[in-house]
Amino acid sequence: MLWEDIWGRAMINNNRKGKENFKTVIDRVHSKLKGWKSNFLSLAGRITLAQSAISPSVNFEMQNGRPEYKRDTFCQIGDGLSTNFWRDPWVEDINSLLEFATQSISDTESAVWEWTNDKGKWDTSKLKEYLPEDIVAKITASPPPSLYQDEDKIG
Repeated sequence: MLWEDIWGRAMINNNRKGKENFKTVIDRVHSKLKGWKSNFLSLAGRITLAQSAISPSVNFEMQNGRPEYKRDTFCQIGDGLSTNFWRDPWVEDINSLLEFATQSISDTESAVWEWTNDKGKWDTSKLKEYLPEDIVAKITASPPPSLYQDEDKIG
């Protein structure tokens, strides 16, 4: 689904399934902006309209970056497209792999599927570069994501 901001530019246009987590937020803001003709507003008017449409609760949700998970809940990996490798709790008994990183992480937004190789197996050399052996063993004990699987699930 493609949403446009009040200036008509694409606001969200990636195919990550994680955007569905924010559908209610996007719908709420979009409904507040619906009916306004941005062509008839000055730049200051558009900015004021956008600011008034975005409540503090929406700001909090968007800054948080992802939905909150119950502590005993983790993501079940299917295709690996919508689960964040570093931040989401997808490895059993681990809330975030960031806690275990052995070096500084420049891209904390990578999805789980990005940690597989061209043959569809876990990229163990890449995993070992950033994580301790016991965590790598835990990850490689589970099947890698596959495009032939269903979407990732929280459960």
